[in-house]
Amino acid sequence: MLAFYITCALFVFVVLGTLLRFVTGLSVFKLARYLGREYLLIVATSSSESALPSLLEKMERAGCSTAVIDAFNATVARDHELGA
Repeated sequence: MLAFYITCALFVFVVLGTLLRFVTGLSVFKLARYLGREYLLIVATSSSESALPSLLEKMERAGCSTAVIDAFNATVARDHELGA
């Protein structure tokens, strides 16, 4: 079980971190720090639904276009209606 968590952490911080740095120039650690309160809220409530409004607001402040945010919000709403 420990090997699974180590592999997941390596994938997130090495593979996705490198991709994030290459595409956007951001550090995965800066992104984690920026979204830290939402991560804590998701873990504390066992639901990402409670953190969604602040995540959408932070996406907007970070420079995401409204089309991206609307598409993300529509996908989440559709999944919620389907009971996923």
